[in-house]
Amino acid sequence: EYAARGGLAQKRFPWGDDLEPEGKHRMNVWQGVFPNVNTEADGHFGPAPAKSYRANGYGLYNMTGNVWEWCLNTYAHPRAPVVLCIDESNTWRVMRGGSWNYEPGSWCVSYRRGTHAISPYDSLGFRLARNLP
Repeated sequence: EYAARGGLAQKRFPWGDDLEPEGKHRMNVWQGVFPNVNTEADGHFGPAPAKSYRANGYGLYNMTGNVWEWCLNTYAHPRAPVVLCIDESNTWRVMRGGSWNYEPGSWCVSYRRGTHAISPYDSLGFRLARNLP
């Protein structure tokens, strides 16, 4: 969430609170009548290529929309016990940021949900990160 906010505090999106500042799309999300008609007004049906939209204040791209970011954190699914270990049969992981196949007003940088660790989705991705020396 810290990285997704790009230095902005208490804003819905990495660029502020307005979904489409100056009428311009800033993320790849469903456009039209969800879930039946996607007008692709943002230029994409499905995941968008990297750098399709402006970077946030930290120089990071697509930190909301496009694909959910699969995180290392475990997720306590409401219908399952809390899991604190990696186990293919019952581990849920946190997903953050929304994706191309969700309504834009529903998702923001602070929204999180969970998915099973072995779930295959074209709306789910991950990011590699490392600490700089």
